[in-house]
Amino acid sequence: MRKLLLVLLTAISTAAMAQQPTPQTLDRFLNAYQFEPIRESWAFKLDRDAKAEIAKWSAIPAMTPQLRSAVDQYQAAASAELQRQMSSANLRPRYAVIFGTDFTEQEMLEITRFYESPAGKASVAKRPQLAALIQQQLAAIAAEMDANLNGARLQLEEAARKSK
Repeated sequence: MRKLLLVLLTAISTAAMAQQPTPQTLDRFLNAYQFEPIRESWAFKLDRDAKAEIAKWSAIPAMTPQLRSAVDQYQAAASAELQRQMSSANLRPRYAVIFGTDFTEQEMLEITRFYESPAGKASVAKRPQLAALIQQQLAAIAAEMDANLNGARLQLEEAARKSK
């Protein structure tokens, strides 16, 4: 009985020590993590994509007044939806849930201290550059895989044609 009680007390104290981050800790983390510039970058990309889609619709040669009205209405709806979805008020709590679920209070404090340090600030500042370099590498790998699999793809297509 004593062993069971000891195991239960240990489990309870371990769970208490591994508490979820407080809202204050999460807010401090998101500031150090540079949440706002990340959010603004995503919002800019989505806005650019939406504008490109609108431009395609607007370039239709036989634009009727009804179609122009529909395009204008869609543009207004898309803009409002983008602003709502990409607002800090909408995204910040979602980020907090993600990080708050996966990290304990102690882990979040330690991660935040890192991001607030000179090395952490450099890491955050270089994040976009590193992401672009990684994306270039992944694109190069995809192109190489596509080229390397071209022969196998041709064989597959030929087998599919013969099976018909």
